[in-house]
Amino acid sequence: LQGGYIIMPSARMGDEGEISLGGSWVPPYHSWNARFQFLNNLELTLNYRVFRGIPDPVLSQYGFGDFSDKGANFKFALFKPEDSDYKLPGLAIGVDDFIGTCAFQSRYIVATKAFIDYNMEATLGWGEWRIKGFFGGFSWTPFRKSCNRILNGLTLMAEYDATNYKSQKREPHPAGRTQRSHFNVGLQYRLWN
Repeated sequence: LQGGYIIMPSARMGDEGEISLGGSWVPPYHSWNARFQFLNNLELTLNYRVFRGIPDPVLSQYGFGDFSDKGANFKFALFKPEDSDYKLPGLAIGVDDFIGTCAFQSRYIVATKAFIDYNMEATLGWGEWRIKGFFGGFSWTPFRKSCNRILNGLTLMAEYDATNYKSQKREPHPAGRTQRSHFNVGLQYRLWN
């Protein structure tokens, strides 16, 4: 639920006071997430990841299921695309999984340029630790200005995923250490405002 694409972050932020809850299934994990936009330029996200197929060493014998990990992330916008009326890209810095086990820890700097007239945005960033090196993303909301409420919530996206999945230190789930492609594509549908 952090502002961004499928896995990689962007410099975009929500509106101050915004709260979001969500879940996802990105094999081999089930994730439950919360996002709090405390200030206009500060985003805090919380993750609860369930390691599918990995028993908890202590609790599984009592019927509590698979191993899990909790984490907290923050992103701070130095400036947002809206600050320049979308003429300049936004710039943000962030740290993922900064408390707890830090099994999914990364830090990054990212710039995002919004092309409002074309309902698109493009992102380029650089990260360390779990995110290794350059990454980027692109999104297009083709019907954003449509009067058809069903279509205007649809966004198509693609990203270059710089996650270091092969590292046992950076990818704790054994089933997550393979990668078919560095490119992820998908769509997002926003149900409500």
